[in-house]
Amino acid sequence: MKKFFPAVILLFFIGCTSSKDIDRIYIKLNDLESQILEIKRNSVKQKDIQDLSKSIEKEVQKISKTNADIATKMNEFSLQVESLKERLKDTNDRLSNLSQQISQTQKDLQGLKVQPSQAPVPQQPPAQTTDLDVFEESMNDFMKGRYTLSISGFEQYLKDFPSTEKSDDALFYIAESYYNLKNYKKAIESYEELLKKFPKSEKAPEARLKKGLCLIEIGEKTQGIVELQYCVFDYPSTEEAQRAKEKLKALGIAVN
Repeated sequence: MKKFFPAVILLFFIGCTSSKDIDRIYIKLNDLESQILEIKRNSVKQKDIQDLSKSIEKEVQKISKTNADIATKMNEFSLQVESLKERLKDTNDRLSNLSQQISQTQKDLQGLKVQPSQAPVPQQPPAQTTDLDVFEESMNDFMKGRYTLSISGFEQYLKDFPSTEKSDDALFYIAESYYNLKNYKKAIESYEELLKKFPKSEKAPEARLKKGLCLIEIGEKTQGIVELQYCVFDYPSTEEAQRAKEKLKALGIAVN
C-alpha cells in the first residue's frame, strides 16, 4: 500500500497548476491518507485492502487526467499568446508603413504646381440624319424580319420626307411588312395607297398582285380575282402578271 502514496504525492507536485484543481487534489489526498492510516490501525481483511487499492488507483488515474488536461490548456494558451504577438507585430509594421505613405503623400501634394486650365474642346454638332439614312435603317429592320419596327420607320420616313424618289418604296415595304405579319387588311390599305399615289411606280405590279392575294386571304375572293385580272392585263409582260395567271388558274379562272 505504501507504494501508492509516494506516487500520488509525485503527481500532485508535477501536474497541478490550477488553484482549484490543487484544492480538489488536496482533498482527495487527505481522504486517501486517512484511509491508509485506518488500515494501519485496524486489522482488516485482504479483500478490504484490495478494494481500497483499486479505489486509490482510480483516484490516481483521475488526478493524472486532470493534470494532462491542465497541461493541454496551458499549451493552447501559450500558442494563442504567440499568435497574438505575431499579429501585433504585423499590425505595428503596417501602421509604420502607412505612416510613411501618408508623409510621402503630403510632400507630393506640397510639391504640386497648379496646372493652367485648358480650354474646353468644342463639340462637333451631331451629323444631320438624311432621308437615305432613315430609309436604310428601316430597310435593315425589314430584311431582318423586324416588321413592326420596319413599319414604324417607313411611316416616320414618309412623315419627315414626304416627297422623295423612295416614297413609293416606303409605302410598298409598309404594305409588305403588314403582309408578312398576316395583317392583310392593313396591307390592302397600303397597297391601295401606293397604287393611287404612284400608279407608274416599279412596285405597282407587285402591289396589284399582293392586293389581290390579300383579298382572297380575308375571304373576298371575287374582288381578289378582279385584282389579279387587272395585274395580268395592266402589266402583261411582268413576272407578277405570270404569277397572277398561275393563281387564277389554280382558282379555276381561265385567262387568255
